[in-house]
Amino acid sequence: MPIRRPPTGFAPPAPHPALEPAAIIRALGPVLAQRRRRRVDHVVAHRLWSVTVVLEAPHDPHNAAAVLRSCEALGLLDVHIVPAAGGFAFSRRVTQHADKWLNVYLHRSVERCLEWLTAAGFQCCAARPPPLGGAAPASTWSLPTERPLALVFGNEHAGLSAAAAAACSRDFHLPMHGFGESLNLSVAAALAVAAAVEQRRRWIGAPGDLPAAERERLRAAYYVRATTHGLSRLLTLLDPDPRHKVRP
Repeated sequence: MPIRRPPTGFAPPAPHPALEPAAIIRALGPVLAQRRRRRVDHVVAHRLWSVTVVLEAPHDPHNAAAVLRSCEALGLLDVHIVPAAGGFAFSRRVTQHADKWLNVYLHRSVERCLEWLTAAGFQCCAARPPPLGGAAPASTWSLPTERPLALVFGNEHAGLSAAAAAACSRDFHLPMHGFGESLNLSVAAALAVAAAVEQRRRWIGAPGDLPAAERERLRAAYYVRATTHGLSRLLTLLDPDPRHKVRP
């Protein structure tokens, strides 16, 4: 299915829109070390747009930053955040600049976020603890990965709001067999995403799921982000005449 994006995103700086991805790759390829180019190619080939994470009103910015870091490391491309009333900011010391390689979308309400994801073909699954003495939600090991999947996590203290829970089509939980009854948000998200991406990759029979044109655009964007002063350097390489300089 085609990739759909929310109307407003907070992705890292992209290449100048007037530049073709192929031209960017040709210009910056010789600037990057071969090892770096191979790493970019590997990452792009393993990127998944069909598994995503939604964070509703994260309380601790360090937890949210750690979630972003795990999502990037496991191959996700997009993360959706519904900020708490005080807004959202995260520590790049914790993310280790993982947000540099992600598309992070901020939404005004969880209802609008999940409505958009559902319309885009995602099955929204709410992270919930199993009720005491009741029927347990599906575990992460049995999530339905034949469709794009959005894993929805609530606030560290209050959990998911009633609105978020109602907008999700099913619940899931992490199997736990010790005395501990809960996990840190970032740990829970990492475990759930690791299970989901493994199952999704098995289902699609490929390491990643970006169409060829999307992979080329992403590779070009990563070349820019992986190069020191990448955009300015790119424009200089493509047109060394300072009189023609285009400001990013």
